[in-house]
Amino acid sequence: MIRFLFFLIIPFVLCNCSSINENELEEVSTLQKKINALEFSFNNIDTLAIEEALRRYRENLTMIKKYYNDTVDKEFVQLINKYKGIKKAGKSLSKKDRMDIASNIKITKQQLHTLSIDLEADVLPLDSIPYFIKVEGEKINKLSKDISNYILICDEVILLDTTLSSKVKNLLTDN
Repeated sequence: MIRFLFFLIIPFVLCNCSSINENELEEVSTLQKKINALEFSFNNIDTLAIEEALRRYRENLTMIKKYYNDTVDKEFVQLINKYKGIKKAGKSLSKKDRMDIASNIKITKQQLHTLSIDLEADVLPLDSIPYFIKVEGEKINKLSKDISNYILICDEVILLDTTLSSKVKNLLTDN
């Protein structure tokens, strides 16, 4: 009878031990997937295209200032005003911002990894686990917004450059 009880209780205890933090581990795994997706998006920004767009903008604007005074026609002024969007957007693309985002991705990934290990080892107080997961989720949401804004600005610079740079250059060389 004791053997029967022993064989009945042991599997139950083992199953309960392995699933103590199963839901929390799943949540952390989901957060890790999100941060990996954000990192992928951030790392796929074409920084060379951005730098080239900003370089062309500075070059074209230098030519405009050199060759044109007050005799610029309305079409050209409208085109230049749109083109100046590169300058406005470019101010938001500092290397410091890019490095901050990259650093935040790295730190968040490390924290999620550590949280996952702690959950697997069952070393965290049960009442603190939801708080830790919530904090990491909030960090990922903020990081997601920062990366989305950064990508939108990059896309704006590239779009303005591809649609307007050659038109500005052509107008400058035609006169």
